[in-house]
Amino acid sequence: MGATVVTISEIASALKSGAIDGSEWTGPWMDIWLGLHKAVDYYYYPGFHEPGLHHTLGVNKTLWDGLTPSERAIIETAAQAEVTRSLAEANAENVKWLKVLRSDERIKILRFNNELLRVFGKLSKEVLADTAAKDPLTRRVYDSYMAFLAGVMDWASCLKPATATPGDWRWVSERRSSLKSVLRRVDGALL
Repeated sequence: MGATVVTISEIASALKSGAIDGSEWTGPWMDIWLGLHKAVDYYYYPGFHEPGLHHTLGVNKTLWDGLTPSERAIIETAAQAEVTRSLAEANAENVKWLKVLRSDERIKILRFNNELLRVFGKLSKEVLADTAAKDPLTRRVYDSYMAFLAGVMDWASCLKPATATPGDWRWVSERRSSLKSVLRRVDGALL
């Protein structure tokens, strides 16, 4: 599973020319903005590389330490509000642009098969574990994230709505992807 790296502005043209075979981007809204729907006929889900937006706010520690508790609270509240607003906007826009993709008869929207998703998951876990082994801070963040993720995944399995039918794996799968996306944004805002 090799990869060819191209810049954002080159993705659509690289797909058209055959320089790359596929691309993982963010969702229908940004995919259409980038013109990917004009370059390919197949749209696969679920996203496995980056299942959602990620927001990070970095503040110089000396500057942060010089702020009053009130100033810190203002910055933290503004950052939380921006994450919430951006998530809502992305979800609303992705709903709208997914309809556009679905209305294009040329584009086939397909789910990756379970075996391929298992391979992607295994490789992702290996990369994360290798990265976590590089230094103590990365290991601490990784361990904290994985422990929290396990708990959230357990909780998510209890959230199946009363309207779902037995064996409706799609709802749980989509809910888990959504939770992972939210957790990644929350982690980025808190670090």
